[in-house]
Amino acid sequence: MRDKYIFKKLFLDILGAEVEIQGVTVSEEEKEKRLFIRFLDSFQECVVRVKELEEKFSLPLSIWDLKYIQTIELLLEYSLDDYIIDAISWYIYDYPFLEEKDRYIKEVDGDPIPIRNSEDFYNFIWHLQNG
Repeated sequence: MRDKYIFKKLFLDILGAEVEIQGVTVSEEEKEKRLFIRFLDSFQECVVRVKELEEKFSLPLSIWDLKYIQTIELLLEYSLDDYIIDAISWYIYDYPFLEEKDRYIKEVDGDPIPIRNSEDFYNFIWHLQNG
């Protein structure tokens, strides 16, 4: 709400015109989805960076990050079922290093489900949890 006030005042001061700023309402489900996708992207980026730096400098950098990663994994264990954690672990630790043709999840009785990005993965997890 304060951001609207700041922008309205800025437009008034610079342009000498009053403006009406309207926000977009986002559902709780959409907020949850966006946050989960941001979490996946951020966590995955950390894992990829550590691996790239380890390869470039031949240093075991993951030793220093291990406690942080373990803490995040404990939070996941606290809040999610094991099969969801297994899927997230695959997406975080294995997916970034797979060739594009191998970036899919094969359901037990179904066809491979391509996973092109974090949103695809979120949708897969959502269907696992909600049927």
